[in-house]
Amino acid sequence: MLSHAQRLLAAVLFAGALAACAGVSGSPTTAQPTAQPSGAPTAAAQPSATTQPTVARPTATTQPTAVAQPTAARPTAVAQPTAAQPAPQPTFGFDPREGVAGAQINLTGWNFAPGSDIAVRLGTPQPVGEALTSARVDAAGRWAGSFVLPANLPSGQPVPAGQIALVVMDANTNATLASAPFSYQVAGGPTRQQASQTVAGLLHAVGTQAAWGYLASNLSHDLPVEQALGLNHHWVTYDVGAPLDRPSEVLFVPAVLIDDAKRHYYEFSLVVERGEWKVSGARWLHSELPPQEPAASRPGVYDYSNVGTVTLGHLRPGLPGKPIIVGAVAVAGEYAAAYALPYGEAKQFFYLRQAPGAGWEVALVAGDPTPEALASAGIPRSLLKADTVPAIVDTLIAYYSSPAYGGADGWLSVDAIDGGYARATLHRSADGDLTIYLRASSDGWAWLIDGQMFAPEALDQLGIPGSVR
Repeated sequence: MLSHAQRLLAAVLFAGALAACAGVSGSPTTAQPTAQPSGAPTAAAQPSATTQPTVARPTATTQPTAVAQPTAARPTAVAQPTAAQPAPQPTFGFDPREGVAGAQINLTGWNFAPGSDIAVRLGTPQPVGEALTSARVDAAGRWAGSFVLPANLPSGQPVPAGQIALVVMDANTNATLASAPFSYQVAGGPTRQQASQTVAGLLHAVGTQAAWGYLASNLSHDLPVEQALGLNHHWVTYDVGAPLDRPSEVLFVPAVLIDDAKRHYYEFSLVVERGEWKVSGARWLHSELPPQEPAASRPGVYDYSNVGTVTLGHLRPGLPGKPIIVGAVAVAGEYAAAYALPYGEAKQFFYLRQAPGAGWEVALVAGDPTPEALASAGIPRSLLKADTVPAIVDTLIAYYSSPAYGGADGWLSVDAIDGGYARATLHRSADGDLTIYLRASSDGWAWLIDGQMFAPEALDQLGIPGSVR
């Protein structure tokens, strides 16, 4: 039988057990302190990690993300404004970088306003005078042009030597767009040889508009060039000499105007304008019959051999291994003419001269000789005249250089001509000489037969006279 005190203690313990059970089932333990002998709260009485009331701090799942978080007032790299890039500056280049009056300067520009018009002027250093050249800028901002350097400024004063400038300007507003230094050189003046060339150029250009370019500015353009100069004689060719050593403000150049009957002696006066010679006048001195030129004749065997071999020797080094056929056609005094036709090439005219103690030497090679070319080389014009021997040689070099024949190598001699027939020889060093017979016709000369030996009956059938055999 329990005492009253024992019953009271049991009731208290039972109540504590019930309270403990209630704490496990979810009741907050903080609302019910346990009995402690010292009265201080135990660790169990402190709020646990799971039951402790949270601070008003967002959890990892409720915190705003980095994107959603408000950022500092600093623009991002994309939004940040960039510094303004400078516009490309108009630029130009030119070549050559230096020059004298009359030199051509080529220019190229880029980074200019598309579709605009530009003008180039001399600068000393400020731009002066008319535009040297102008251009339209293309869609890519580029332009190109060229001009010839003048000798004088618009004031008439010579362009100063040394550093000047080339200035590119807007052609409409005259605003300077770009400039660059240029080295202007003063020429030492035209040479005496150029004076003779000026006279020759004028005589060659008479009858064309280009002739006025050789004349000084003091001559009237209202008259034909011949009348303006006082050239009163017709000429076929001419011969210009070296300038005369005569003290004067002008230079005198002698020239002979040659027609079919006479030689007319003139003296041309020249002055320097804009750095070059210009013809300012002409004076007739006298006329005379030309000296008798030696008539062209058929060369003998000696002449054939030497003219032919010298011509072959001149051509051979430049055409190794190629067949070349050569024919001497005429001799006039100390000069000779020959035709040459390398296989597959164009016909060439050779003019040779007898050098004292040295035999024949080549004086002129031409594809299409003219009286002027022969006169300038001192070669008699009689060597230009067509004759029987040149016609025969022409026929043979064409025949033996044809694709059908395949080309021949050697030199030709025309040995006999009579009764409309001719005999020639192709001299071949390795294969032996080849005798050729030809017959005249209304179209010229025609090849008949060639070989090294002929039966008399075969030549009889061809009608070849005994005087040619």
